[in-house]
Amino acid sequence: MRSVLRCLTVGAAAALVAGAVHAPSIVPPENLGELARSSEAVVLAQAGAPRVSQRGFQAFTLTAFRVLQVIAGDLDRRAHITVEAPGGELEDRLWIVPGSPRFEPGQVYLLFLDQKSTGEWLPKTMAYGILRRVTGRDGSTLLAPLPEQAYVRPFLREDGILPEPVETYREAELLPHLRAVASGGERWDYRKVLARRDQLPLGADIQAIPGGCSYMSSGGTGFRWRAFDLGQSATIRADSTGDGSITGGGFAQVSGALSDWMGVPSTNMSLVYGGTGSPGISCTSDPLDYSNDFVVFNDPCSDIPDLSPPCNGTLGYGGASAQGSHSFDGTTWWTINHWYVVLNNGAGCLGSTGYRRMMTHELGHGLGFNHVSDSNANMYAMCCNPINSTDRTCAQYLYPSGTPPDPTATPTKTPTRTPTRTPTRTPTSGGPTSTPTATRTPTLTPTRTPSPTPDGATPTPTRTPPPPHRPDRSVHVPAHGAHLRPAGAVH
Repeated sequence: MRSVLRCLTVGAAAALVAGAVHAPSIVPPENLGELARSSEAVVLAQAGAPRVSQRGFQAFTLTAFRVLQVIAGDLDRRAHITVEAPGGELEDRLWIVPGSPRFEPGQVYLLFLDQKSTGEWLPKTMAYGILRRVTGRDGSTLLAPLPEQAYVRPFLREDGILPEPVETYREAELLPHLRAVASGGERWDYRKVLARRDQLPLGADIQAIPGGCSYMSSGGTGFRWRAFDLGQSATIRADSTGDGSITGGGFAQVSGALSDWMGVPSTNMSLVYGGTGSPGISCTSDPLDYSNDFVVFNDPCSDIPDLSPPCNGTLGYGGASAQGSHSFDGTTWWTINHWYVVLNNGAGCLGSTGYRRMMTHELGHGLGFNHVSDSNANMYAMCCNPINSTDRTCAQYLYPSGTPPDPTATPTKTPTRTPTRTPTRTPTSGGPTSTPTATRTPTLTPTRTPSPTPDGATPTPTRTPPPPHRPDRSVHVPAHGAHLRPAGAVH
């Protein structure tokens, strides 16, 4: 049997909704009514066949939809639209973005969208808020959240409002109510449309993030850097264009986020800030470049809907590329070999401290860390906390200091093709250089402030790794890490 080389790119998106600051990172809207009012279009549509587009070091899935009902916006009923979401699979390569929606052909979805200048439509807050048609236990037609929403990281809202959770609703009541709310004719009232408990189908509720430590995985196989076991480093650079929405361009926050992880004691992590440079991003369909270890500012290809004032929407996404596998602690792990982050325009609305902590979180995904249930941890699904004892425990398990490489490690395979990159813009500004970090499946999170000080003692790991599993071509990684910022909140 011919062996197939499998290369995974994993990312955690950061979606921010105005007002708050996720892997994706988002500042969530107050409720579905606010999400509908802030979207350019809201439609009930049926998914068709998807296709994957390659652009520079990223892949995007473009899904054809047939519009069934228009809830808000200027689209015509029965129109055909294309919805673009980060991540996708091409031949032997899989690019995964936690928190990015996955659409199944033939299924019906309620979509909240903004349109790109090129005509494609983008989910307003990644998987957050998108609903899929399901059948209730009593035979009723319901609209339920996507499983991928569990990996979107909502930030606290600046206005202090606690966002209403996205739940399962009765379709017949939700659509006309949402249409009236979007047009200003009614105030949002979830009590009019919420599905009864006895109607909920099994599995309709979003799964909670597991307690203790949690690591990015695909098909039961986790992701980690083997380079640290071999005495090597992971380097990341910053786009020299800089982020004009934050003083200093965001370079200090990239360096500071790396320093946050390097400040965790008793690990073998070695993270290096490679300074600034041009990421050479192509916004056209060019071969993927998995060696692009960059933090990219300002969403150069307009793949993220713009933030709504004052700071709501998707902040960005980040991820990592994995190729080959190795053994650690008696189980098989995907070998991370590259990482990156893409930030939205205006992500500096988080402020210096929030920007840096969000960057720390997104780089944590690049290191293989998933969301945890400790609400005070940096890797918690809500922004923005400094690294705490839970984060340290999880890092000390995955990257223990003084531990020699496992003798049963599987050598990393070499790529089947050499990616190329085509620059599409010239950097306009430079910035300071420092030391960095990365993340798996697409996901980013900005946070700016001077380098933070690690806190607390060094607890011992509590999580047991998944059972042995050798990565193969059928590997599937659930979406993780979107960052949402609630309207008015600051992360």
